[in-house]
Amino acid sequence: MNPTARPTVLVVYQHLPHYRDAVFQLMADSTRINYHFLASPVGENGIRTISFGNLRNTHALRNIWVGPFLIQRGLQSKIREIRPDVIIFLGDYRYLTTWYSAYTERRRGTRIFFWTQGWRHQEAGLRAGFRRTFYRLADHLFVYGNHARNHGIAAGFPPDFITAIGNSNVAAANLGLLRVDKIPSPTLRLGAVMRLTPSKKAGQLIEIAQLLNKRGITTEVHLAGDGSEVPHLLEASEAVKVPLRMYGEIHKPHELARFYSEIDVCVIPGAAGLSILQALSHGRPVVTNNTMSKQGPETEAIIPAYNGSLVPEDDLQAFAQAVYEWGNRMKDDSDTVTRHCAESLGKHWVADQQANLIERAILSSAPSKLRLAVLNPNATGQLYSGPNTFMERLFSNNESFDVSIVTGHVGARTEFPWAKVITPTTYDRSGRVAQLKWTIALTRWLWRNSANFDVIHAHGIYLFNLLPLVAAQARRVPTILVPLGSNAELGFTNDPNRRQRLVRIRKAIIARATIGLALSKLTERELIAAGLDNRRVRTVGNPVDTSYYCPPPNDSRVELRTIGFVGALSNNKGPDVVLKALAILKATPGWENVRGLFVGPFYDRHYEREFYESAVQLGLENQIEVVGFTQSVLEQMHRMTIFVLPSRQEGLPGSLVEALATGLPAIVTDVGAMGDVIREADAGRVTPRDPHLIASAILETSRTTTWRRLSVNARNHALENYSLPAVQLDYLDSVTFATNWRR
Repeated sequence: MNPTARPTVLVVYQHLPHYRDAVFQLMADSTRINYHFLASPVGENGIRTISFGNLRNTHALRNIWVGPFLIQRGLQSKIREIRPDVIIFLGDYRYLTTWYSAYTERRRGTRIFFWTQGWRHQEAGLRAGFRRTFYRLADHLFVYGNHARNHGIAAGFPPDFITAIGNSNVAAANLGLLRVDKIPSPTLRLGAVMRLTPSKKAGQLIEIAQLLNKRGITTEVHLAGDGSEVPHLLEASEAVKVPLRMYGEIHKPHELARFYSEIDVCVIPGAAGLSILQALSHGRPVVTNNTMSKQGPETEAIIPAYNGSLVPEDDLQAFAQAVYEWGNRMKDDSDTVTRHCAESLGKHWVADQQANLIERAILSSAPSKLRLAVLNPNATGQLYSGPNTFMERLFSNNESFDVSIVTGHVGARTEFPWAKVITPTTYDRSGRVAQLKWTIALTRWLWRNSANFDVIHAHGIYLFNLLPLVAAQARRVPTILVPLGSNAELGFTNDPNRRQRLVRIRKAIIARATIGLALSKLTERELIAAGLDNRRVRTVGNPVDTSYYCPPPNDSRVELRTIGFVGALSNNKGPDVVLKALAILKATPGWENVRGLFVGPFYDRHYEREFYESAVQLGLENQIEVVGFTQSVLEQMHRMTIFVLPSRQEGLPGSLVEALATGLPAIVTDVGAMGDVIREADAGRVTPRDPHLIASAILETSRTTTWRRLSVNARNHALENYSLPAVQLDYLDSVTFATNWRR
């Protein structure tokens, strides 16, 4: 994932209830996350819903109830269509499709969050086990309150697994607008907006009013809502002569404002929920019961003596006394009370805070020091190596990781300031016996030690470095695959002559990897063809320090006519092809003095001899310079006019990225990511591995106006895509994803 890209998050609900409108709108407006909402457009149980036309990125599915259990038809097809990075499900274990989708999508690498009320009390027996099993399908749990979170921790879940996000019915910007002054009245008016069902115990409001009337305090009851208790309430009111005013079901802001302006205290004797937040936002104190095992988490918003009271359940005398006290406070100083009620929601119980906590959990960074084991058998084997340069730039000066390099070579380099070097055995890449020895030793080491790391990073996935990952996967440690070239380690996917048993083994290991990082679109396709789910394949650039690799001041390199090559001098990289192109250029009028500058070590003595013999045969022995390995690549690039790399196999070579960062137009073959990069950047030419075509491309790009345009494009593309901070953040994003992914 590009570090500047927004992750896609799918929110799956039964339907979109009206009381979620504020938080859903804030989520939809997020600049950091691309939210989609999936639900039935039809409300249930009398709950009014948000119109799909009033919320961005809404998608419909169909709810099918089988007794108490829900099947959401169309869920999987929408997931496949949207391809989210994260899915937030309602955490209700009666939703059968949630079980299936959470399990299967998590195995594919999608992070799973459950949004639920959670625990109201400590549970035991079958129900407790059922809930634990269900919640463990998720990577993270959103609960409404700390009461539920504490019970979850007591049930055995780690504290960082559960985030209390609160609940809300209004955005902070609108909080002050909802507060209403009360309409003066000599009568004490208590009431509530709620569903009038037995669990709410609305009948007790009439009994509380009756007790207050007996004290000589004129009291009346106001109720807004609908439900099965309406006829009983009317009968009870008539029987005891307590005035009862019924408003019916109300939802519109002006209706709610009118209701709360006509009451002094909100009273909910039974189970209370969002009605608490609604009353407080309108400036009315709330009195409810303190039996937290039966209450909604919104009860935590009540601060006794500040914005309401919590009294014993069914203790009508205690209710009557609390209502009487709050009635007096509203009579004496209603401005202060209403202000306290509204302000008490401002930090924890508004939609802004809820949306922010959700976003923070989704985007949460990895721990400050993630323990990373990098499997690179040749890490210390050469002074210069493109894959090792890539590795070093990813991890040096990167405070996010505690890196251990697991290598087999005791060669030119034995220390890395930014990593610990571990050598399970020696390794010689030239021999099959040595490769087998490495495979066995690394498998044994991973079996014993992989659990000590957060992630295993396989730097190169040739068979001998891939097979040992079975040990880490058996230990359930996340694994990251980093193929270092296209049509190389993964070439078996296109080779019908490979042993099919080994092909199947390779595919099985790759399919079980957590993440595959691709340096090119071809490598991305190869990883998918090898069995890795496409949602677990991510692209990453080859990083370069763009503050160091930059064009020279007063850039006049276009006048030098020096053709540059940077990389290991080998048949794969094609410096011999560059020699032939130089010979063609030398025969071109005006290019007789063209020079070739080759920076990098020879792959072996045999190729070195062939290279110099070819230069003599082409008459170029006095027009080429071979610098060899150097730490001053930038200095050499400042001497080049055009960068040429006619490789047979590549991923995204670091030398190409360095050339672009220094503003060098590049001519490359269409292998790995090179062709895609040059075309996208418009920073050079992509040609076949043909000296004549390469020479022609050099002539074309060396025209002054063309060269300067391509040079600017090259530099800008490197700044936008390959700067060290950008690529390191991209890699950190992938590692964080891997650590949050559990089988």
